[in-house]
Order: sequence, then structure tokens, then C-alpha cells
Amino acid sequence: MTTPDGFFIRTDGPIPTINLERVGSLGRERQIVIDIFNSSISPFLEAEGLPGNRYSVSRWDIAQDNQSLTTRVVMTLSPDSPDWEVTPTSVGSQSGIVIVPPSGVSISSIPDEPLSTNPAIAVPPGSQQPPQAQIPQPQIPPQPQTPRVPPQVNNSRILVAIDPGHGGRDPGAVGIGGLQEKNVVFPVSTRVAQLLREAGVDVVMTRVDDRTLDLEPRGNIANNANATIFLSIHANAISLSRPDVNGVETYYYSENGRQLASIIHANVQPASGLGNRGVKQARFYVLRNTAMPAALLELGFLTGSEDIVRLRDPAWQERMAQAITQGLLQYLEPYRR
Repeated sequence: MTTPDGFFIRTDGPIPTINLERVGSLGRERQIVIDIFNSSISPFLEAEGLPGNRYSVSRWDIAQDNQSLTTRVVMTLSPDSPDWEVTPTSVGSQSGIVIVPPSGVSISSIPDEPLSTNPAIAVPPGSQQPPQAQIPQPQIPPQPQTPRVPPQVNNSRILVAIDPGHGGRDPGAVGIGGLQEKNVVFPVSTRVAQLLREAGVDVVMTRVDDRTLDLEPRGNIANNANATIFLSIHANAISLSRPDVNGVETYYYSENGRQLASIIHANVQPASGLGNRGVKQARFYVLRNTAMPAALLELGFLTGSEDIVRLRDPAWQERMAQAITQGLLQYLEPYRR
């Protein structure tokens, strides 16, 4: 909704946890990308309810990733739009995200739009209220070193859990030319599993064919197998109207997954030939609900004009599988001595 001071994204539940990214620079058309974790789009939200062409915000895009339970809100800004501040908040019983110009920047005041009794974003009930949200920015991670001492694990053997994202009735993201995420990540994942086994490392896969699999069983498979590490493999997307957004990014949730994510990213990104969108912290379900060091790799953007050419190339997929395997073996080296 539009307010006299800016915008307010209404949510239902505790203070939302978000990740914020800015694409472009002041003085040019640019975007602010807000990922709202553990959320879904309200069925009451309608396109005509989005505040188009207000305060030099030319377009809003909202998309849902059912696999990661993440809602992505994209603000496309005109060159004369301010660089908005985005803050999760809660006032009384109302939670949401406040979007206002930086301090000292004024905007023309307009009347409030009528308040809706329904939220724009629904946060599943029962979610624990997170601490004040940290908003990591894309960054080039330091080149990681192989850990000298492996983190403590519950098993005496090395077992890697590989999670090919989506599958079956859930194609994942659908990109340029109709390329489906599941058809990229599955061959890469199975090849990684093969290469690891050839290197003498045991592997458990959350799925071994094109089947529909919810989030909870994915974590359960890794936990029940007592895996040493967990890697979920995905391909990214934003909007078909933004083919300029490209690059590889890798996620972790807890500190014991940070170095795993950094080592994988440091091997995959240079080999990919794609842009570097960095290593980031996120609250993806499979990262929060696995007992071992865990990472989630986004191979590139199915909606990106540069990435799509490589993502559909079997030779490039093979290079990615080899680079991922190299990163996993580098991380696991202390276990194998």
C-alpha cells in the first residue's frame, strides 16, 4: 500500500525476515529486490492493488518460490527515484515492511490509500519471531582455505547429501525459452553424485528421479542418513522482464555452513563464466532443518540473457558438476586424511 511517506508491505504473523539487494546505480533505472523468507503471497492480493507509478517507482513485480517458501518483491525505480530504505517492523498487532526514502530526502505527500484488512504477504502461523533482521548485501567472498580441523560430526564415515531442487509436478523456476529449473539441476546433481562416488565418497540423494518431493523429506533424508554435509542445487530466476540480472550465488544459514558455501562458491563461480553474486545468509527451509553443515547453490538465472545460454548447455553442466565436486572434496579434505 502507498502511504504519505512511502510504501508499506503488510504481512501476517511475526516480523518478517528479509534479504535486500540493490541492482543498478543512482541516476539510472534500477531495482530493489526484497526476498521475504518463510512466506507466501496472499490470495487476496490483486495486480491492480499494486501502487504503480508512485514516487518514481515505475513497476512492482511479486513472485513466489514454493520450494524455498520465499516471496520476492521487486521495485523497479526510475532514474529520479530516491534510494529507498527497507525495514521490517511491527507496530502493535500489525507487522510488515516499511519502505521510505533516506533521511533528508522528501517526497510529495499524497493521500493514503484505503487500508486493506488482508495482508499482501502471508507468513505461516507458528513461525518463531526472528531476531531483528539482518540484510546481507551481495559481496565477493574472501577466497576460502581448506579447514584445518573439520567441524564435529556424528558419524565416522564421509557421506554427502545432494539435494536436486524441485522435481515432478514442481518444475521450479521457468526461464527464457521455457527451460525448467528441474531439468538443469537434476543432471548436474546426479553427475556430482557420480563424481563423488568415483572419488571414494559415499552419497545419498534426496531424489533419484523426476519425482515431487516436499521440503521436509529432503532434510529428513539427510538427517536420517547422518550425512556429513548437505548441498541443495538450484537455478535462479527473477523476472522475464529483467534479462540483465545474471550470476551465481550461494547460501548458508548457520555459521557451520558458511565455510562450506564459501568453498563451493569459490570453485563454481570462476568455472561458470557467470557473474559473481556472492555468498549470502538465508533462512531457506532445507538449510535451517539439516543437522550438518549445509549450503544451497544457485547455478545462474534462467531469466538472465547471459546465464540461459550456459544453463541449457550440457557441456557447461558437466563443468559445473566437476567444479561443485572439486569444492566439496576441498571442504572434505580434513575428513579424508
